[in-house]
Amino acid sequence: MRIITGANKEYKELYNKVKEDAKAFGYKFGGYDYGDLGEGKKISVGIKNPTEYGQYVGKIPGKPLMLLSALKDYDEFLVYVDADVRIKQPIDEVVGDYDIGVTSNDKRFHTGKEKYLYITGFLNAGVVFINNTEKAKEFVKEWNEEIQYTTTNSDQEALTNILRRGIKDWDITDHEINGVKVRLFPSPVYNYTGIRGECDNPKIVHFIGTLKDKLLNGVLN
Repeated sequence: MRIITGANKEYKELYNKVKEDAKAFGYKFGGYDYGDLGEGKKISVGIKNPTEYGQYVGKIPGKPLMLLSALKDYDEFLVYVDADVRIKQPIDEVVGDYDIGVTSNDKRFHTGKEKYLYITGFLNAGVVFINNTEKAKEFVKEWNEEIQYTTTNSDQEALTNILRRGIKDWDITDHEINGVKVRLFPSPVYNYTGIRGECDNPKIVHFIGTLKDKLLNGVLN
């Protein structure tokens, strides 16, 4: 298993913490330089200001392109995490017989009056599990192509659109979408943000908000 992430210079401290987490649990690490990071493979992902749409809705439209690069760079199971994610416990159990793993929210968060609920209510694209299979590569290519049809030019909106078209029952863990095996993992355990489901002992914690918010909430601790 290899943990991969990317960042620009502004997020270098957070990037380094992800690298430390990977090492602490015995996982290999792969890094990507989104701009003046000073290490890792350089790649342009088009990072957007998260305030452009009034709230955070996913701001790395080039994320699928980075993942396609990683699938070429590393012939192994990959765990992608945003740089503002911390791994708190071993996650060996996420390796399995599927192509793409996504952290999804409970169905009670799929409805409401939030403006971008159709993007944020279903899943969070800050953690993605990827088996290095041809089907996984096909899915990531489709994900990249879907971004052009989104309202926010968002990696998360594009991923949500694909899954909403292919998943009929979000209570079921395993799905097949156009021949791709997709597995859903509970966000409170594997992508805990504190706002869409509770977990007393999450394995992966995702610090949301501005960089200042993340630092105040202890992302570097």
